[in-house]
Amino acid sequence: MVSVLDLFEPLVVVDTEERLAAIVALLRWLYETQQAHRKALGTQWTTLNAIGDVKERLGKLLAEDVMYALERLMKGLPSTRLNAREGFTVALRELLHMLDVLTLNYCLDRLLAHTQVSGGMKSGEESEILFGRLVGLSAIIDSDLVERSTTKQEDVQQLIDVIIELSQKRSYLTRPCMLLLGRLATKPSNKGLSRKMAAYIVKKELASGIRNANQLYLALLLKQPSGKALLKPDHLSDLALILKDESFIDQEDTVHQKNWQANLHPAWNAIFDQYTDDSAFSDMAPFEELWRTCVDDTLFHHQASQGRKLWGFKAAELVLQKVTPDQIKHIFTRNMMRTLINNLASEHAHLHSAAQHFLSVLTDTLTSDDTVMTCVAELEGPNGNLNFDTLTKTTVVMDLLAKLSTKGMEQYCKNLQSLFVNGAAASKLNAAIPQDTLRRWVCDRMIALIRHPKLSRSETWIASSAKFLLFYAFFDVKSAQVKVDQDVYVKCQPALSAKTRTVCQARFSSVLADLSALQPLFTGDEQAQFRPSRVTMGSMTNQQYWATYFIQFYMTLRINTKAIAVSELSPEAQTTLEAAYTKLNQILNSLHTNHDVHIKTFELLLSNLVVEILLDPEEAIGNADEVMSAYDKFCAQEKIEADDEEDLRPVDVILDMLISFLAKPSALWKRLAEQTFAVFSGMYTKDSLDLILNALQGLDEAIEEEDDDVEAMDVDNVDIEGVSSEYSEEEEEEEEEEEKAYERDENAQLQAKLDKMDQDDEESEDLSDLDDEQMLAYDEKLSEIFRQRRLDKANRKEIEQSKANFQVKLLDLLQIYINKQSDSELVLDLIGPLFETLDAKYPQVVTSKATRILSMFTKPKAYPKRADPKHVESIKTIVLSLQKKGSNNQVKKIAELITQRLEKLLEKSKK
Repeated sequence: MVSVLDLFEPLVVVDTEERLAAIVALLRWLYETQQAHRKALGTQWTTLNAIGDVKERLGKLLAEDVMYALERLMKGLPSTRLNAREGFTVALRELLHMLDVLTLNYCLDRLLAHTQVSGGMKSGEESEILFGRLVGLSAIIDSDLVERSTTKQEDVQQLIDVIIELSQKRSYLTRPCMLLLGRLATKPSNKGLSRKMAAYIVKKELASGIRNANQLYLALLLKQPSGKALLKPDHLSDLALILKDESFIDQEDTVHQKNWQANLHPAWNAIFDQYTDDSAFSDMAPFEELWRTCVDDTLFHHQASQGRKLWGFKAAELVLQKVTPDQIKHIFTRNMMRTLINNLASEHAHLHSAAQHFLSVLTDTLTSDDTVMTCVAELEGPNGNLNFDTLTKTTVVMDLLAKLSTKGMEQYCKNLQSLFVNGAAASKLNAAIPQDTLRRWVCDRMIALIRHPKLSRSETWIASSAKFLLFYAFFDVKSAQVKVDQDVYVKCQPALSAKTRTVCQARFSSVLADLSALQPLFTGDEQAQFRPSRVTMGSMTNQQYWATYFIQFYMTLRINTKAIAVSELSPEAQTTLEAAYTKLNQILNSLHTNHDVHIKTFELLLSNLVVEILLDPEEAIGNADEVMSAYDKFCAQEKIEADDEEDLRPVDVILDMLISFLAKPSALWKRLAEQTFAVFSGMYTKDSLDLILNALQGLDEAIEEEDDDVEAMDVDNVDIEGVSSEYSEEEEEEEEEEEKAYERDENAQLQAKLDKMDQDDEESEDLSDLDDEQMLAYDEKLSEIFRQRRLDKANRKEIEQSKANFQVKLLDLLQIYINKQSDSELVLDLIGPLFETLDAKYPQVVTSKATRILSMFTKPKAYPKRADPKHVESIKTIVLSLQKKGSNNQVKKIAELITQRLEKLLEKSKK
């Protein structure tokens, strides 16, 4: 049989779910016990309920175990056991609600009896008793005892008196007691009792005016004129002093003040409610003025304590959750933003966690496009910083922008364009920001938006941003505006500098590189049905490549009478541009009837080269001519005569060009080379692959150093594998020998220069005879020599790294070929050259890449189903020979496995 004592023990368990389950079990048992007791009383229930003495009446109406449980729960409220107070309080509240025969005055008397402070108690024991009384009062108020018909005005007044008396026992009990009064005053009891209850609270607490935040809270909650008066503009300074809570915080080191509480006072909640209440009075101060006076100039003041600044962050969090979107922008004031940035910038700042928590609330709370854009504008506005994310080491701005809808992104991009055109003077930004700096920032932000994977991407705003960069990179407005389709371009005020146009060109080039890796932005059912591939990479939903789209836009601007080209192309470049554009249109027309993937790839190649003519015409002109010629030959299916050794097949011409693309540092040309190579891989012959292998093995003659635009490289996604600094022992020895030889040459050159300096200086025989000016000139010459020596070393390392990167890219092409053409016998011809690439003369990053590719040949899917037995036998002989020469165990193992695969292929081929 279950004992009531057994049901109390689980009320103190640590686990919340177990504790709640124990409370439910106790209440269910008490309910069933009471129901059985009432049923046993039968008709006597009505008679017993009429007994005048409350104690006697309840003693008969309540079951013995129920009465014991009621007393036991009240007695256990001051318990010091962990979680006991929580469990007992919840159980008591529900029991009071369940027993409808209980009265307010009886329960209050019993609570006071069980939480009585005696003279012999220690300070800690007194505190536990007082806390027990506090939670007991909370249980009484949260139950329905106050609303019951048996409750009289005198009973409520007694309850209020008990709460007020408790608030005076300890300073740390004042605020929770005022919260109890607030909850009591707002309970949905009958109107007559509520008015009398409110009047009694005002009489007891507010008769002498508002002197602290607790009284302010009650005054606003009870809609008292004295509380509303403090919200008028003339009294905001008084309100700020009250909210500042001078009695609690007087020193700079306020976090350690005895009575200081980190939680924001509920008076703030009541104040902000006034600004969201439709019935709020009309003559209160604007929210902007309230925030500036009571928060920014008080809590966030530069001399304010850390504790007050913490309150400021919590007040800002409360604003985000309560006020209207139009009012949110007013919280990003000067002092607030300075405090926020300073505490975010360093993880060792006192309020670093509080500042981070504010940002998390900010990103979680804001949902509408308008509030997000307003908030971003404020973070990067005059009180914030254009580079807010970088400065604070966060991603809050981009996280907020990720919440924008597609329409919101379109509007935000229009705002950026307006900022670019009109400059800082026409915006909220500091007019002291240099125009070139601001416009460069706008360009960088556009790129960041296009690159960010979590934003609501759409072709509309991406195309608008990219065309905006293209227009101001190459054109200006002749008259009032230039309109192309839905886009309108106007004159920039002030006019763009040459430096800014260069930035626009570089950023447009970077955008094109990013879009070349983007798959079409389908949505809905089209997205579900779409199958991405290399061919679709860099194309739009209409199957047109982005590069084609941009060059069509550019050519439209060339014939627009209201647009002026800021720089003219050379006659040769202009001729090639027009010819290439004509050929591109021919390709596009052909694609309407012929959906050949090879023709589509010619569109990709030619469109990107036409754009490159605008950016770097010197090399692009020759490449464009070669692509046009190769396209004509490819379409005409012209046969190349065997004895014409100088003439290459069209696909080989393209391949030779692709190899030159790999020497560029840009990710665009690497991606373009791989994309084109994969499409034409089925047409390559052994001679075609030899072009790659010759470039790989004869790199010193093949690679050429290029002077790249540093401006473009800074923002371009350079897709280059990092060169490892760890080498094998043999490579280290070889490198040391090369370094020593290089040092010997450098030292010899240095000595020659010094000797020349000695000859030029008549006084060189005795440096001590040199005067100060001669000595200074001598030191400058020495400094120049050593500076040049350091530059030479840096250039040498950069060249070596460029070579290694180029070789890795060539190996990437071979890997693509093996994946795409595993059924071809030509893949077997790659095994030997790949083993040769494992030689110690190659950098570690190259040999590692070659090893990974060779590992593909240890699996059967890398081989054709059948091959010429003689061909297989010759490859096997090469592998066995290389296996014997190999010094690396891993290489020997790979060679052994490849030999086994070749033997199996040989057996199949002989059948």
